[in-house]
Amino acid sequence: MLSGWTLTQSWNLQSGVPLGFTAPCNAISCRPNLVGNPKAGQGSQSRQQLENQYFNPNAFEAPFGSRRGRPG
Repeated sequence: MLSGWTLTQSWNLQSGVPLGFTAPCNAISCRPNLVGNPKAGQGSQSRQQLENQYFNPNAFEAPFGSRRGRPG
């Protein structure tokens, strides 16, 4: 019953500050829904604009209250 087991390790090292996305919470989650491309339109922005707004906030929506895909 205790033989045949192997312990392994998996490491993922990254530099930089973690970027967490949160939204108003419902009973299930506080994570926003991804509804678009967060990098949309970045090719036409200057470096200063990219530093001020690193991602497209319109690419996310709250996990509840969405009218997307619902009639009327």
